[in-house]
Amino acid sequence: MTIAIEGHMSERLIVVEEEMSVVAALMKMKSRHIRHLMVVNSENKYIGIVSDRDLLQHNTTDEIFVKDVMSKNLVVVDIKDSIESLVLQMISKKLNSVVIKNKDVIVGLVTSEDLLLLLHNLLQNENNKPSAIEEFVSYLQTYGKTVSSPNYI
Repeated sequence: MTIAIEGHMSERLIVVEEEMSVVAALMKMKSRHIRHLMVVNSENKYIGIVSDRDLLQHNTTDEIFVKDVMSKNLVVVDIKDSIESLVLQMISKKLNSVVIKNKDVIVGLVTSEDLLLLLHNLLQNENNKPSAIEEFVSYLQTYGKTVSSPNYI
């Protein structure tokens, strides 16, 4: 099964400037109930990403800035790639988030939380599907056949 990235990513990116203090960035993150912030420079160009873990390691002072703790090497995946290939990259590189681009424009972010939500939805859909036996019995019943369950099942 191939699943598209689109529809399973956060499209509303919350950004902070690289000169913002770690404390201020952590407060912004907490107020928005998110765990990742995209980092921009003074020209509003994406230059990195910072996670709640990055910030929590340094949140004791206003003298440390986002640029000092952010990840500068953005892992970027094309929106046309499959979720499967994205997941393999996240596993192999031990990532919790991947930036999504469309024609060289950053359009979203996929996080481990997004993937867990997708997994939950897939499992929920799978659990709501009739089993193969139920489908077979239903098929037979449409043709007027009666099906009874043997005692050993």
